[in-house]
Formats: sequence, C-alpha cells, structure tokens
Amino acid sequence: MFRWCSKLKTVKCNLLLTQAQRTQAAASGYADGAEQEVSGMSGWTVISYWTVYNKWLNSVAAGGTLYKNSEMSYPKTAGANNVGEVLNSWTITDWN
Repeated sequence: MFRWCSKLKTVKCNLLLTQAQRTQAAASGYADGAEQEVSGMSGWTVISYWTVYNKWLNSVAAGGTLYKNSEMSYPKTAGANNVGEVLNSWTITDWN
C-alpha cells in the first residue's frame, strides 16, 4: 500500500483482521477471507487486504510511527518484506 513511499513517516491504521485474513494469499487465484468491495473510478471492485497489506511499509522512511488498533499486532523486521511487517526503526503505538 505505501511501499516505496520514501518520505512516509506516519501511518494511522485502524484495521482489525484475524491472522488468517492477514496471511491468506489471493495470489493463488482464490479469494481470501478479507475481501472488501471498494469504490473505484470505474465502479465497484473487489480487492484483497492481503494484496495491499503485503510489503505495505517496505522502503518507507526510517524512524516513522504506526498508530494501530489496540487489538492488532505487527511484527517488526529489518526490511518489512512480508505481510503486515513494520520496520524496526518505527514506533508502534495504539491509536486512541
């Protein structure tokens, strides 16, 4: 979703997804459990949260802050290369 946004320093994300919803890959051609209809310029379309959540904070600015739903957890890694990962240099805090 925000991959390669090299100046991004703040994300506010109030998503509440189950572990299965976070990791099921639509890439296999199967719809995952976290599909959501969204309005696009050419009408309604179905997207997968996995599609936008995979590598979502890869190659963003170091030292940012993620404000999250208090019931969600996000793994911190050096590269944020997998589904839902956040860079080690980021602060993760609950969104009140």
